Amino acid sequence: AGIYLMPTVIPSGSGIQIEQDGALLYLSKRTVNSQLARLYLYKEEGAFKLVHSEDDFFVSQIKSQNPGFNSDIMYYQGVRGPIRIWEINYPDSIKLKEEYLNNHYPDEISIAR
Repeated sequence: AGIYLMPTVIPSGSGIQIEQDGALLYLSKRTVNSQLARLYLYKEEGAFKLVHSEDDFFVSQIKSQNPGFNSDIMYYQGVRGPIRIWEINYPDSIKLKEEYLNNHYPDEISIAR
């Protein structure tokens, strides 16, 4: 298990105050080492390459008003983070499993309409 520290924005009478380690996410023992955490939180790429990142609107505004602020993820009325899209370069050691690509489903499955 672990935690991920992030800045938080605290409204005050004269504007806002940014506390660098003001909020945290609890990461379970499975999540702390997951692909999601590695890519999204820790920015580890490996076979994945980040091809697009777009800040949350509020985070973008904070960055424009505070040049020293460089966090992509923060807490303000909930966790705010960027939209990120990756592409993968499959290693040669990966074997193709046709059953994972199957798009024919049994008749017993009903599709909600």
